Amino acid sequence: MVNENDASARDRVLDQFLPSFADGADLSGIPEDVFPELVERLIPIATAALEAAVSKENAAACSRAVRYCRRILDVTPDDDGPEFRARKAALAFALSHEGRIKKSLDVLDEAITIHREVAAATSVGSTGWAHTQLMLASSLMDRSSLVGDDADLESAAQVAWKVASEVSPEHPLFIQAVFGAVISLDLRYSLTEEIDGLTRLVEAQRLLLASLPGSLDVGRLVLDLSRYLHRRHLVTRARPDLDEAIDHAGRAVTAAVKPADRTLSNGWLAELLKHRYQVAGQRSDIDRAISAAVEAAAVAPRNHPVHAAALTTAAEVFETRFDWLGEQADLDQALMYSRESFDATLAGTPEAASRLMQIATILAARGRRTGSAADLEEAIGLAGRAASGSARELRGSLGTVLSIRYEMNGVLEY
Repeated sequence: MVNENDASARDRVLDQFLPSFADGADLSGIPEDVFPELVERLIPIATAALEAAVSKENAAACSRAVRYCRRILDVTPDDDGPEFRARKAALAFALSHEGRIKKSLDVLDEAITIHREVAAATSVGSTGWAHTQLMLASSLMDRSSLVGDDADLESAAQVAWKVASEVSPEHPLFIQAVFGAVISLDLRYSLTEEIDGLTRLVEAQRLLLASLPGSLDVGRLVLDLSRYLHRRHLVTRARPDLDEAIDHAGRAVTAAVKPADRTLSNGWLAELLKHRYQVAGQRSDIDRAISAAVEAAAVAPRNHPVHAAALTTAAEVFETRFDWLGEQADLDQALMYSRESFDATLAGTPEAASRLMQIATILAARGRRTGSAADLEEAIGLAGRAASGSARELRGSLGTVLSIRYEMNGVLEY
């Protein structure tokens, strides 16, 4: 027994036992009456280790936090009371981060089990319950990323959606819950491509947007909703989804502030309008598509990945209008943008080969229209460069260019 009246002696005892207590040593050599004070000293140490693990993705700090949390829980009375549950939740939180950082399935399994136990023992709708459930959803998504299991993603979506259903829209964790449902449903759709999952994703994204403060920059989220609606349109061919996707893309353009965001939004709007034009044939759509694509190319930051992509989109929409309306000026504009796109692309990449083939295809089309042998020969040379060692579809494009030469002058060899 340690003399409680001798504070300095007690501090020395605590200092003596804290390292072995924290590192998980056998408790038999440590007086039980100092456990509570050792725990009080260890809690801030464990908290600091966990903060370092989370903020710096530090695996060693995460392992220490798990070890400290285990020891704290070991000496906490298992009465299923608030203190025990809070400390058990802290261990699960630490395990979740350790499992994610170390990509350990065993650690994530343990974290998921403990999260479920804590949630089951906590009042539904309380902040503690909501936080535990969202950590459970996060761990389920992390586990899915290791094993590719869509069942974990479905469970994560259900857990997050339950939180959103049980707490009020004003609750600080409501938006986080809806966002968690969106992420898990998006990941699940990428694995399953089930239309039901896509419809749930659209509705979750709608709710997320409706719940965010009006002052928040929601351009990217509006753009995501547009993309989800377009995905659904491609499956169902429902025209209202395409129309709404275009409306939201226009909203994203209006909301975008940064040049890169304006480029992405305008480029996506151009793609959608081009698609609707190809479906419905309304001239105003392709004209709007060209305006959006030109704007995207104009505002795109140089030396940024969106720059070359925006130039490619501009080339595509001009080429599309030429294909339908046959105006030479559109073909010339398409060629200009396609050359600029290739020049802005890193050499030796698949994108460079694809963009080189785009130039070749446009040159071939112009050569066939004007009878220019120079355009045709340049197209064949560029197509050959692009197709050399490239994907089958690029080699197929070379065949298309060669067939144009055969059509024009009866020469087939390359």
